[in-house]
Amino acid sequence: MKWFLRAGFISFVISSSGLALATLLTLYWRRCRNSKAIVPSPVPRPVLDISDYKVSVIDTAEQCEAYFKRLQDTTTFIGFDCEWVSDNQRNNESSYYPVALLQLAFPNKECALVRLSKIGRLTESLQKILTDKSSFKFGVGIMNDVTRLCEWSGTLTVSCIDLRNVAFRCGIRRNNGLGGLLEQLTDSVLTKSKEITCSNWERDVLSDDQILYAARDAIAGLIILSKLAEHKKRRTKSDSCQTMKSDTISEEEKSCVFSLCQGIIDVNYNIRNNSQPQKPQASGRTAAYSIRQSPLYYNCQLIAPDGTLLSTVDKRKVEWYLSKELGVLVSEDPPVLQLLFEPSGKPKKDREYYLTEKENICVVCGRKDSYIRKNVVPHEYRKFFPPKMKEHLSHDVLLLCVTCHQLSTHHDSIIKQQIALEYSAPLEASTQKFHEDPEKVKLRSLARALKGHKETLPKKRREDITETLAKHFNCEKDEVTDDMIEELLKIETRLHNPNYVSHGELVVKAVKEREDLVEFQQRWRQHFLDSMQPQYLPKLWSVYHNPQ
Repeated sequence: MKWFLRAGFISFVISSSGLALATLLTLYWRRCRNSKAIVPSPVPRPVLDISDYKVSVIDTAEQCEAYFKRLQDTTTFIGFDCEWVSDNQRNNESSYYPVALLQLAFPNKECALVRLSKIGRLTESLQKILTDKSSFKFGVGIMNDVTRLCEWSGTLTVSCIDLRNVAFRCGIRRNNGLGGLLEQLTDSVLTKSKEITCSNWERDVLSDDQILYAARDAIAGLIILSKLAEHKKRRTKSDSCQTMKSDTISEEEKSCVFSLCQGIIDVNYNIRNNSQPQKPQASGRTAAYSIRQSPLYYNCQLIAPDGTLLSTVDKRKVEWYLSKELGVLVSEDPPVLQLLFEPSGKPKKDREYYLTEKENICVVCGRKDSYIRKNVVPHEYRKFFPPKMKEHLSHDVLLLCVTCHQLSTHHDSIIKQQIALEYSAPLEASTQKFHEDPEKVKLRSLARALKGHKETLPKKRREDITETLAKHFNCEKDEVTDDMIEELLKIETRLHNPNYVSHGELVVKAVKEREDLVEFQQRWRQHFLDSMQPQYLPKLWSVYHNPQ
């Protein structure tokens, strides 16, 4: 009996202990779930080791020219980053801080830290790499770096890819910076000490910590690219996507990276677009550009009754003449329309450009499969030109492929900033084009409240809103209908500001006062030639073309 009682007591103690332990574990789990402080800290990861890279600090133009001239055959993929002086390192009030340090890492285990603050310019061999479309530059926030570099040097770096766009393509949805991507894809981390990040990058001699920090950022870009290609291989199980080797990159490896980068070259990273599923775009369209679905030039010849060639015109123009019985089609291939009346004037020598046949290709690179109209003189200026300078003249409308159009737009933004300063015409107008009518904004808000929350609004609040709407419609409270509420939901709250003057209008007005508009027009044409170096311009296209 004693043994039985003892056994029962022991069983009770064990059961009670087990219940108590379970209760404690449950409470611990709940606290861990609700409080991050109890979660054990992860094991620290090692800082990215770049000891196998040769890091060169370049601070003279001679060093820079020789270095990049030697590396020009090994620049297919480049890790790219820039550093500049932060606000707290500047003693003046300037808000513009040029790039002080350009970091470039290469697959052959070399990394260049180019001290632009000391060199003062981009050397020829460096400029050649930056503007080479076959040299792909990778980084995080790279388009911001490129814009700042372009503002300082006037040279636009091309073929730039934001690694976050590549990561999104590989199924990595978290919006990370450079360090975050490295941690996700490797066992290493980047040290992001604010003391180094915000240090003086223009100092006479860079510290060892600055050199290490800057080199790691550029090298990390290449490592992340390699890991993303490997990640893509695992997801697609494709043999063509091999992990990038450090010294050489095979054609298969290049093919994998190229496939990852299609459509995201020289494109900004958009957090919102990459965090939400996007609706499929219609064929032949991009986020910012609409590719032409038909040729721009049909090269239909228009001739006078005596056979004199007057011009080449669009197919729609030919159809218009035929529909009005003002001409007859004397040939279909090539299309030739002869007028049935004597034109007011015959073409002069300065209008011969309009008589030549033109190809439907990108005038810069010669691409034939997609192109967009490019206004050499931006429309924001041209629309304020006198009618004689813009009517029926196509000389300053050329064709560019999407990539070249993007590059040209970048170049245009630089000269626009210069023009804004020259003519005291800010790109962001000091007065808004529209302003909100506060009374209409209030009415629309009340209508939204009444429509969306009618059942949950307090009775007094609902009656007050209805009374306000009734006053607007000049009716009784019980006469306010759902149709009236819908009308207020669609009410236009913006009013045109009569004092608004656009940047383009200010510039054209100032140009008319100071100089000839023709010179302004020629300035844009010369800018297009200098910045884009087109190889396939139509015959007789000229900076000095002026049919007036």
